[in-house]
Amino acid sequence: LPNKVAGWLPLHFCADHPGRDSDLARVLIEAGRQGEAHLRGGGAAEADARGRTPLDLACLAAEGRSSPLTDERHHRAEWDKLEVILRAAAHECYYRCSDADSGESSGTPRSSLMSSSTSSSLPPFASGQFLALHASVEILARRHPHVVHQALHAHPDQASQCDGFGRMPLHVFTSSPVAPVDSDIPCDNGSDQRGRARRRVVLSWLLEAYPTAAGRTDERGRLPLHLAISVGGWRWDREEGEEEQERGVERVASLERLIHAEPRALTTRDVGTGLLPFMLAAVWDGGCLDTAYRLLLEDPSVLLQFCEQAAEGDGEVEEKVVACAAAGCFCVVM
Repeated sequence: LPNKVAGWLPLHFCADHPGRDSDLARVLIEAGRQGEAHLRGGGAAEADARGRTPLDLACLAAEGRSSPLTDERHHRAEWDKLEVILRAAAHECYYRCSDADSGESSGTPRSSLMSSSTSSSLPPFASGQFLALHASVEILARRHPHVVHQALHAHPDQASQCDGFGRMPLHVFTSSPVAPVDSDIPCDNGSDQRGRARRRVVLSWLLEAYPTAAGRTDERGRLPLHLAISVGGWRWDREEGEEEQERGVERVASLERLIHAEPRALTTRDVGTGLLPFMLAAVWDGGCLDTAYRLLLEDPSVLLQFCEQAAEGDGEVEEKVVACAAAGCFCVVM
């Protein structure tokens, strides 16, 4: 039963305990699944009175004890417990999202660990293997970014693996919005500006681990740049934050990093909409003309194809989009 004071389940205590109790975590998770039908993750995503889940506590505990990786065995044992809880939380969160999408109710509110943009209906698995890196990117990157770094250290091969939806970790990350959707949930990113700074830090890690992912499409044929603009709502940002100063990350906009990794993405149309990246930025979700302008500056030659279409008398809808973006870009320049 939950602790009446803090609302803690036994798994909360295990997660917060300094010991490396991965076996105990497994036992408690299984007991939670058997005891409560709605706890598909054994309580790993259940919030206490302050909104903290066992996964949150495990992340915070690991962050406090996992400074530079000097003792490999110690940190591996710490990670093992965190990964056990992460796997259980992923089950619980994804199944709740699946229930919400299907109109069913599991008797508990949708977990705060997942954003409203999540479209997955199954946990991140590939050929029966749990993809801890994918799960940490989707669930924890904006709240506990150090866990993504730990996951990359523990599973470097997963940076190039695809989940059941054909997504590499970079696709998962670029599909995520800048800041957590649930503002009442404890979050360690402090503000939108610091959240964007952490986004640039995590992005630099993922691109360093597997830069080729920037040129790979998911099962729907979408590049990370397309996803970042139209799904993640990313905008051109170049403000340097504390996180970047601490980690020595170069002051480069997030979208700019994606473009440097795969320049051809600028001239590649989004499969779902048929729009080029600068067009997506101009019209998607209210549009951001500054972002559209900067994307055009990266490769102005992309406009040449519209001259060819005009000569052929084709592309009326696209001409309107280009005109809208051009007018906005003119205003930005002025």
